[in-house]
Amino acid sequence: MEVDRFSRLQRMAEDTLDSVELKPDTYLLAYALYSLVDATSMIEGAIDDNRDILKKIESHLHHMGLEAWKK
Repeated sequence: MEVDRFSRLQRMAEDTLDSVELKPDTYLLAYALYSLVDATSMIEGAIDDNRDILKKIESHLHHMGLEAWKK
């Protein structure tokens, strides 16, 4: 999912939480949405970090002539 979509969902959740006319169910749904967006964003960041690390490892193996392990 794109960062813009995460930001939009986060803003929607925050707007709902800031609304004066909240029903308890709406609050719980908004909190759940905000938590889901936050957790998904953290997971996406961890995946990106791991992808960068794997690219560095692959680059080192390539320079050492050890890329045959992929075959």
